[in-house]
Amino acid sequence: MTRDQVFGEMMESLFEMARYISLFDNTLYQYYDQTLYATEVHALNVIQRRSSTNLTQLSQLTHRTKGAISQMITKMEKQGIVRKTVNPANKSEILLELTPKGECICKHHQQAKLSVFRMYMNAMGEFSDEDFQNANQVLSRIIQITMGKTTK
Repeated sequence: MTRDQVFGEMMESLFEMARYISLFDNTLYQYYDQTLYATEVHALNVIQRRSSTNLTQLSQLTHRTKGAISQMITKMEKQGIVRKTVNPANKSEILLELTPKGECICKHHQQAKLSVFRMYMNAMGEFSDEDFQNANQVLSRIIQITMGKTTK
C-alpha cells in the first residue's frame, strides 16, 4: 500500500472511532446516588485535574459552549458534586472545585477507566512501545491540524 492509502485508511479508522466515541456522550453512568452523562463526568475530571478552573476555561477544555457548561455546573452544584467559589485574587471570577462527593465520583470513574485501559493494553500486546509512540505522534499532529494549529 502507498503512504496515501495507509493514511486514508487510518483517517477512516479515526472517523469510525469518533462515531463510537460520540455514542458515549449520551451514556448515563450511575455513581452512588447520582446519574451523570459521560460529558458531565468528563467535566468533573477536568475540574479535578486543573485547580482554579473557571467556566470559560472548562468550556474551552471540553469543547462545549459556555451556556452548556453553565447549565451543567448548575445541575451538578445542586447535586452537591461541584461548588463555585469566588477567586480571592479576582472577585469577578468564579472558580470551580469538586466537593468530596465529586472527588469520590472522579475516583470511581478513574478506576473504571483504568480497567478499560488494561483491557485494551492486554489486547494489543503485539505492539511495541515505539509503535505506541509513533501512533501518538501522528494522532497528536492530526489533532493539532484539526484545531487549526498547523505549525510544525
